[in-house]
Amino acid sequence: MGFPMQLALATVVSVGMFANGAAGETTGVAKFDARSVTVDNLIGSLNVEVSNGGAIEVTVSAPADKVADITVRLDGDNLVIRRGMGPTKILQRFEAKNYPVVNLRVPVGTPLVIDDMDGVANIGDLKAPLKIFAASLDAVIGDVTSADIDRFGSGDITLGDVSGALNANLSGSGNITAASAGSVNIQKRGSGDVTLGPVARGFTANMRGSGDIDVHSAAAADIQKRGTGDVRFGTVRGALRYQSAGIGDVDISFVDGPVRIDTTNSGKIYIHAGNADPLVVSLAEYGDFTLDGLAVNPELTVTGASIVKLQAYVGEFKASGAGDIRVAGTRVYPLTRLPTAGGTPAASVP
Repeated sequence: MGFPMQLALATVVSVGMFANGAAGETTGVAKFDARSVTVDNLIGSLNVEVSNGGAIEVTVSAPADKVADITVRLDGDNLVIRRGMGPTKILQRFEAKNYPVVNLRVPVGTPLVIDDMDGVANIGDLKAPLKIFAASLDAVIGDVTSADIDRFGSGDITLGDVSGALNANLSGSGNITAASAGSVNIQKRGSGDVTLGPVARGFTANMRGSGDIDVHSAAAADIQKRGTGDVRFGTVRGALRYQSAGIGDVDISFVDGPVRIDTTNSGKIYIHAGNADPLVVSLAEYGDFTLDGLAVNPELTVTGASIVKLQAYVGEFKASGAGDIRVAGTRVYPLTRLPTAGGTPAASVP
């Protein structure tokens, strides 16, 4: 561990003890041998630069009246940067110039925990686990091995590639974006959109409130939704399940696996191509479901003013309710029953 000479014996370092910087501002630099970093209870700006090795370096600058409440210390192998119990953290308007700036230089592979922060963060390619618990935080983050995000206020969070699991518990406003992820679990209340690139494994979401979900592709998808907001997927190459008791549309380019749809309110669900094997659909009220691919053994329950439109099906056809079911543009239920041997021959799908 290497400190400036005057700090060599300190266990807990107050930022106010660092050398003076510009008028009205206090700055400090220190180096630590640590394996992980925790930033706790911070209002301000956090910048994390990633290096190929070496010690963790901390530089803090702040208005003089903001520094006395910040400490930097080692807790075993974990470096803790903490703001004490100062003035209230409820921010009406955040202006970076009025708050501390914490600059970190960490080796690649250093896990980072941000525990209760308001402000802005810019974080490089950690290639390590990341955990965030924050209220009002705008953050731009590079590649990480996993991400656990719990945000209960405003602010947008943008991630690079998440090679492992992305778990997000979101309430309030603000968006979350990731270039890719290994797997995704989203718990969302309030407003704000979720935008994701390819998800290598499963995607699950429980949505309450408003906001859209837009995903490039996933190996499987399980979505439960109450409230408003649209869902868009490129490709789902495994099981797809969608349950909704709210309002909003679903648009999916391609499916290849079991498809189960349950809705009890309004909204349009459109699957452009692929194989739904099998297809199970239950619509109530004013639902509208369209599959322009192939339905295998379709089992359809359609009530109220709902409508199901299939381009083609094979296998056993089951239908119930009083809604409208059409195959290749022709109404087949409830006016007539299709033979169980099959329907319109399927066109080839990619």
